[in-house]
Amino acid sequence: MIETLKKLKELAVRGAPGERENAARKLQILIEKYRINPDDLTLETKEKIWFKYSKKWEKDLIFQVYRMVADFTADIPYSRIRGKKEIGIMLTRSEHQEILFLYSEYSKDYRKQLKNFYHAYCISNGIYSQSSSSSTRKYTPKELEELREIARMSSMIPKKEIIKLRLTA
Repeated sequence: MIETLKKLKELAVRGAPGERENAARKLQILIEKYRINPDDLTLETKEKIWFKYSKKWEKDLIFQVYRMVADFTADIPYSRIRGKKEIGIMLTRSEHQEILFLYSEYSKDYRKQLKNFYHAYCISNGIYSQSSSSSTRKYTPKELEELREIARMSSMIPKKEIIKLRLTA
């Protein structure tokens, strides 16, 4: 929304006669409707911001968050440094801050979901110790909810059929 309003503001300043007035009028209506501070619409310059990553999913997540923030659906114009796991994207300072925040939140959640999926996969496929260990440990409500989520996940994972070989000496 802010990006759209910035473009409207630019049109109100640099557009053709008639266009400027219409853009200014529409801009004022939207600013009032959404209670936006006009100072937030100052046009920012873009600069190349470099993001480091170590895994492919991290790079993919950076691109997904960029698409969400910049409302960009086409291929992303980016640069890479040969031999390094870094990508450079042209961003404004506010886009950069928003991407950093969202990436941090989504990557934490992704890691948690991946950990839960691992446990669900092991449960679904019976990959656990055969010895019965009954625990009298008390779980917090948050831990219980996470265990329920893992159980729900495991019920949706198809079991991998593997023929087990038993070697006898």
